[in-house]
Amino acid sequence: MKFNVKVLRTIALAVGLAVFAVGCQSVPEASPEMKQQALAFTPPSGMAGLYIIRPYHFAGSAVNWVARLDYQDFGSLSTSSYVYNPILPGKHFIRMGQTGFATFVAEAGKNYYFAMKPSFTGHNFEEISETEGQEYVREFKMSGDNRYKVPFNP
Repeated sequence: MKFNVKVLRTIALAVGLAVFAVGCQSVPEASPEMKQQALAFTPPSGMAGLYIIRPYHFAGSAVNWVARLDYQDFGSLSTSSYVYNPILPGKHFIRMGQTGFATFVAEAGKNYYFAMKPSFTGHNFEEISETEGQEYVREFKMSGDNRYKVPFNP
């Protein structure tokens, strides 16, 4: 029996794409109120705003990732999505997985934008400009899996 290599490649590609499409996870859509707050780009008085953005990249695209702020879950991200929350001013760190890590000092009234970027060692966070961050936010889906609760501020 003779096999046609082109036909076998086409079938294998189709099966691979179907498995990939079915295996992709997504996050729930945020409420209109949450989206409106994020799109205002103005943190509440005495707070800073933090946007964690996950641009599309093939590496790890079938898996949702949970971002953490300090020692608390911040929210879950799928590709082409972001999560937003007001945060207290001061020194913070964000983490995703075992290797993705960044620190920053937040000032009241300012927004901070971090994009998750894949690397050979896992995922890293890169602080991006306000202009680039706002472009992503306007274009991407806001994750409704927002887990962050602002800690008590004495």
